[in-house]
Amino acid sequence: MAYFLNEKKTVICLWLLLLLTLLLASCGTSRKAVSEKPYLSSTQQQLIDYSKDFLGKPYRPAGKGPNAFDCSGFTSFVFRKFGYKLSASSEDQDKQVPAIRRKEDLQIGDLVFFEGRRKNGKVGHVGIVIEKKSNGEFNFIHASTSDGVIITASTEPYYASRYLRGGRVLKETDRLTSQQTKKAQQKVVEDKNSINTLKNISENEANRVDLPRLKSSDEISKAQADNNYIVHSREASRKTVSQLASTTSHKNTTDNSPTNSGINQEKQTMRRPKYTTVSDPEEMEANSDSLSKDTVNNADVSIQHTVKMGETLYSISRKYNCTIEQIKSWNPSIGKVLKTSEILSIRNN
Repeated sequence: MAYFLNEKKTVICLWLLLLLTLLLASCGTSRKAVSEKPYLSSTQQQLIDYSKDFLGKPYRPAGKGPNAFDCSGFTSFVFRKFGYKLSASSEDQDKQVPAIRRKEDLQIGDLVFFEGRRKNGKVGHVGIVIEKKSNGEFNFIHASTSDGVIITASTEPYYASRYLRGGRVLKETDRLTSQQTKKAQQKVVEDKNSINTLKNISENEANRVDLPRLKSSDEISKAQADNNYIVHSREASRKTVSQLASTTSHKNTTDNSPTNSGINQEKQTMRRPKYTTVSDPEEMEANSDSLSKDTVNNADVSIQHTVKMGETLYSISRKYNCTIEQIKSWNPSIGKVLKTSEILSIRNN
């Protein structure tokens, strides 16, 4: 009993092994070449589309179209649409165009020539390549004697055994070579990658960069007012320095005259200001006060001070680093109350 069971298992294993072998073999033989999708020129694409418009038209010996064709009549009719005049027979068309020996060099729109029924090495049939495959094979459209205008694969046994060569009709300007096709496809891929890269960069920059906040009208008005104040302050400071420099120059001229040379012989000459321009209003104001004090302290000159609204003897004495009594002694006609625009003489101690 055990013997029969073992034999039965052996038979089952053999059958499974045979079935697996058949499956693997069928998978290997069923693989088909992938069709290429080349970047076609406009003429090539139009030629394909135009030739397909006649699919199903019947075969008729010496038929030139458009309702019936023979093989050379069909190719002549299609290419005439694009300005190419082909001979009347397939054998003459083979002699008319440059030959293409290798299948790998065929392009969309090329003619393909086959032997006739006799297989005598002579051209007896012609078609037009409309699709290329990665292994060099192709599909072609032609007028067959049995089915009329149809599309056939070059791997079909009847045509595979009778294939002779190809022929080129389209001019260089009307087609793309394989190298041009490859470059065109590569350019399309590069352009697509560039667009995606730019899109990613734009998105990243938009997420990363903070746009500046728009200022309100109040902020803009305040900024303009501050700017005007700075400009006016700088102008006032420049005028003050110019007036002091002018006063100094005038005083020096007076002191050097023959009349006053004896009187002012032992007096010092007022120094010229070190700076004539100021970059900041607050700094200019501080420098102006310091200059006034230095002028009074370092030179025995009389400065004419015009009383401004709100000034007092105390504020004036602080400004020129002197006492109220000194101001009164220098100005005997001064009253108890200062008057606006009144001119006071300020001297060095």
